Amino acid sequence: MKIRNLLKWFFASILIATNYIFIIFSFRSNPLSNILNGHDSSMFMYFGKGMNHGLIPYNDMFDHKGIVLFWIQQFANFIGQGNDSLGIWIVESIFYALTLLFLFKTAYLLSKNPIISSLSILLLTGPELVALDSGNYSEEFALTFISLALYLFTKLILRNKNNVIDLILIGITGGLTFFIRSNMIALWIVFCLYLLIKGLIDKNYKNLIRQIIYIFLGGLVVCLFVVLYSILVGNLSEMIYQTWTLNITYSQASTPFEEWQTTKSFFNFMSNSGIWTFLTLFILYLLIRFNRINNRRFKEYYICLLIYLIINFITVILSGRYYTHYFITMFPPIIVAVCILINGISTLISKKHIKILAYLTILLLPYNYAYQAIQQHTFHVITATPNQYFNSLDVEQAAYIKSHTKESDRIYVHCLQANIYLLSNRFSFSRFFVLPSLDYRDYPNLRQEFTNDLAQKPPKYIVIRKMTFEQDNPNNFKIDKSLINFTKKNYIVVPKFKNSENILLKYNGY
Repeated sequence: MKIRNLLKWFFASILIATNYIFIIFSFRSNPLSNILNGHDSSMFMYFGKGMNHGLIPYNDMFDHKGIVLFWIQQFANFIGQGNDSLGIWIVESIFYALTLLFLFKTAYLLSKNPIISSLSILLLTGPELVALDSGNYSEEFALTFISLALYLFTKLILRNKNNVIDLILIGITGGLTFFIRSNMIALWIVFCLYLLIKGLIDKNYKNLIRQIIYIFLGGLVVCLFVVLYSILVGNLSEMIYQTWTLNITYSQASTPFEEWQTTKSFFNFMSNSGIWTFLTLFILYLLIRFNRINNRRFKEYYICLLIYLIINFITVILSGRYYTHYFITMFPPIIVAVCILINGISTLISKKHIKILAYLTILLLPYNYAYQAIQQHTFHVITATPNQYFNSLDVEQAAYIKSHTKESDRIYVHCLQANIYLLSNRFSFSRFFVLPSLDYRDYPNLRQEFTNDLAQKPPKYIVIRKMTFEQDNPNNFKIDKSLINFTKKNYIVVPKFKNSENILLKYNGY
């Protein structure tokens, strides 16, 4: 019996490790990568680097993500010791390892079977690779806090244990997630509401008050720490504006048609990846077996899980933009749903060889999609040619800027990735180092601030797309018009890059 149990855990470890290796080596920051960091990733890394060089977030660098994300980037930059990509890859790998740990623990609470628990995770490898999209997104780090909190909520509901540390941790993880991005807290809304309703129905007011106090205390600790930090560095008002006010307007900018199109796109993603099949089977299983479930706590948990899936999906589509990384927060409840489904099927099969056959059949269902995802998002990152870290336009332009400027000189990269800043070890002339995804015709104050900075402290070099620079009728959707009018009067094109996709402009006032 001992050997059989050890074999179960051994195979479970292999399944988990397979998912882990494919995921962490899909990150563009990994040491074997041949592709430079993506737009969002390079932008966040710039934040971390800037903070370690005395720049104040929100005051000196503009973005609508939360401060916790930038603390993570700052720590990654610190441990990288000059190797920006290595630092963030180490942090990403640690965060994802913790995510897997808590997802496995949650699945194991429900199945008591290490094979089923790890298989539930492995089955989602393909869509995870697509959603993570080469790594270092805000949702990726929130995923760890969501996975931990889901485990704690699951333990609380199924085991009816109100451990003080667990309750405080639920509050802390909620606070940390809120200060990464406020629209990712669907888990806490659904499950805290459940605790409130259950406490009122059961009239267990003493326990309910205890839960409220400790969860609130955990969240309050994070809030106080963030506020204290913001007061000390002097960016409280800007932080509130960028991470709260601007986020609300950003989310509300979409039309019902855009939201509908985004919904269809995500449904297509779920359908192509096999997620929709698993969720449909999960719902059918619950409908068929629900009345036969004797344990009330399991029934309540399954209902909460379904509600959480729906509400969280609404937060995914709310912006009206089809970015696959928005889907990352969907994986914890989906993995738990898949685990419940597989465990349910397993309990209906008594013969062991048929169980093994069923497991293999389930494993093969998403095989084709997973194979393609691994090819495109893991192997491609490692084998792409030419190696962008040695042979790419960004590297050439960064090297040119570095050799023709001092560390104190400022540059600007217009609506492109922030890799040139990182590679050249230079910072932007303005806090708008990479313009966030906004229509600046609707934000005249921000546009005016940018143009004032341009006139008062022009950057020594500007990198801009050639087609953007040469357009006949630019507008100010991305402040193109203001920038082009200014540069054509005050800048010259560096001959070496005049025929490149992205041209380099030099200020002629120096």
